[in-house]
Amino acid sequence: MLPRIVAKATVKWEKKRATINQFACEVKSFSSQYGSEKSLAYVASNLAGHPTVYPNYGDVTHACVFRTYGPWWDMAPSAVKKFSNSPADFHGQDFIDIGIENAVVPQKILIYETFHPQSIIQIFGAMIPYDTSGNCGDVRWYELWSADPEQESRFKAIVFEPEIKKISVAVNTIRLIVYSKHLEYYTELDAVEVIGTIEDGTDLDEEYMKRLQQLDLNKETEPEEVEYSGRNYFETLPHELISLIFSKLDFIDVCRAARTCTLFRDHCYDPLLLPELDLQPYWNKVTTQLLDSLRETSRVSQLQKLSVSWCAYGNNIGFAKALAKLISECGNELQVVRIEGCSFPLDDTLLQIAANCEHIQELNLSSSQNVNKSYMCISHLNCLTRLDLYRSCIDDTSLIEIIQANPGLEHLNLGNVQTVKDFDGIASALGKNCKHLKSLNLWRAKSFTAEGLDSLSQNCQQLEELDLGWCSNIQAQSNCFVTLVQSCQKLKKLFLTSIRTTRDADIHAVASVCKDLEQFDILGTNCVSPSSVQKLLSLCGKLHFLDVSFCSQISDEDVQLWRSTHRHVNIKKSHTT
Repeated sequence: MLPRIVAKATVKWEKKRATINQFACEVKSFSSQYGSEKSLAYVASNLAGHPTVYPNYGDVTHACVFRTYGPWWDMAPSAVKKFSNSPADFHGQDFIDIGIENAVVPQKILIYETFHPQSIIQIFGAMIPYDTSGNCGDVRWYELWSADPEQESRFKAIVFEPEIKKISVAVNTIRLIVYSKHLEYYTELDAVEVIGTIEDGTDLDEEYMKRLQQLDLNKETEPEEVEYSGRNYFETLPHELISLIFSKLDFIDVCRAARTCTLFRDHCYDPLLLPELDLQPYWNKVTTQLLDSLRETSRVSQLQKLSVSWCAYGNNIGFAKALAKLISECGNELQVVRIEGCSFPLDDTLLQIAANCEHIQELNLSSSQNVNKSYMCISHLNCLTRLDLYRSCIDDTSLIEIIQANPGLEHLNLGNVQTVKDFDGIASALGKNCKHLKSLNLWRAKSFTAEGLDSLSQNCQQLEELDLGWCSNIQAQSNCFVTLVQSCQKLKKLFLTSIRTTRDADIHAVASVCKDLEQFDILGTNCVSPSSVQKLLSLCGKLHFLDVSFCSQISDEDVQLWRSTHRHVNIKKSHTT
């Protein structure tokens, strides 16, 4: 493992302005990572510092790697549907915030991409202020660059240098928005370099006054006279038809229309127009004032689905309080709440959800870790069918209470949860209470063993998806995988990533029983032979994704042969240079 070099700024003075080249000095927040929270391999923090991989190309552990890629996760049983009014042009899947030591007016941003590049689709900058208590208020983000995802694949390391927009304010934080559904494998980022200037103290107010004085107001043209009949034909349409027209608008367009006239405002403020509100696509525009306005105008009284994912930077206490009040106003109409990748305190919000949202079915707290002791209150809910606690800080007792209170739970994500001590105990609770469980993510559950897997096999036979990636304490010699597939024959996705003890006998059992299998991952296994994989490919006719990366017995020639004879299967074999 190569050590990260502390980022130091290079300063070049020109006249009264300093040009600074500096690499990220820290990673402030992010939405997902491949690596474990306590590891140095494949983690987001690897993006800080000088490049340590570039110009090499390949799968290297000391790069920043996100959790997903390609379309595969959206094709799995656990896939989450977008809200009906979400804008089609929002493509963000992940984000990562990096800090720089010296605030600068950005001139250039260079991103060192060292494996399956071209995942960055947007870049934002902000000056993050904090008060003495560490509270961060509403932040103004500036879009520096944006583009549609490039479809052409590149298989070499690149330094991506987009042509960023010129802004006149200094920033100390850069947010990268990542999209990787078009990529063949995990994208890996090595470093971010920011080149910018420290201004010489120009008085912006004075500069704006000079420009105003230079305007020639006499050149203003007279407005063209338009004959007005005095009648608004739009308002003669039936109320239901006007409401239907406005229902086709996204949230931003509804807000704009509300400022047009009284008629439009009345329709835009109709609570029936907002059964679903997805604020994630507008994360850089959402403020505490917006939440207060939605609540005070009673536009959310009929709200059934709400997402504030990615919204409100840092420890924004004001935003947290406004969200809690908004949840309280929505009451028991809410069925879906998504709060992904947020850093503000969540205790009051969870308390309000527990107290007011008795019909809630989906709760997503992925990568939102700012919770003290309020996880237990989720156990007051009893209608949950989907719960996402990826990278949360939940404890064993609270999680078991939630499981016992929600026997209808169908989808549970506990990926990269480091605070649960006994995952076998969690599996036992699931086996006793959640007979209809369809998907379970235990990515990097270190304490999960064959005993816990047997509990799932015996009691959760409706499973269609199981991710056991990096559950390194499972010993396949106990025949736990054979028992699993014989009991859970509806499996469509099974990830056994980096479980070194996986054997040919396990692959044979999967091939013989799991006729609905679509996705299978055995990355990093040393005991699986090409013949067993060939059997899997021959018998599992619905298989369309297979990862055999770093399987020591499987050669590139084997993979090339399979790709030519099983063209409907996307076979992955990563490599390190």
